[in-house]
Amino acid sequence: MDLTIKKALELAVKIQNEGDLQKAEQIYRIILKKNPKNSNALHLLGLINYQKNNFEGAVKLISEAIKIDSKIPVYYGNLAMSYEALGKEEESAKNFEKALEINPKYGNAHLANYNLGIYYENKGNLKKALKYYNFAIGLDKNFYDARWNKGLILLSLGKFKEGWEEYKYRF
Repeated sequence: MDLTIKKALELAVKIQNEGDLQKAEQIYRIILKKNPKNSNALHLLGLINYQKNNFEGAVKLISEAIKIDSKIPVYYGNLAMSYEALGKEEESAKNFEKALEINPKYGNAHLANYNLGIYYENKGNLKKALKYYNFAIGLDKNFYDARWNKGLILLSLGKFKEGWEEYKYRF
């Protein structure tokens, strides 16, 4: 049976989601032999590297995917996660911001905003951290970690009424 590249990608994603990373990786590599410029296959192969804790390999492959197609926000979001895993916070933040610049409401935008909130909170920029936590909450009202972090900042700023309201989400 001869699969189209699109069908092969769909199959590989299904297999990857089921946890068979080795088989999915084989399919992505076959796709890349036929079409070395397939950004989806490069990105997804990068995700497999991430799942296997090969974060440098993930950065390399996802970066290659971005060189081919620089308009897909999820590529930047996953690149940011890979940089974060390597402890490269500046690169991670830069890529989360790029993902949100392309599409402020892409599939994982709430997580990108949350991660930027943590980043700026750790840098001591509480105003910017609150901005990103608010964006995350705006995209997912039930994002309790973002609400809790927001509450902690508000309490530390003496905004007790608002702070306690958000802090209650810790449970």
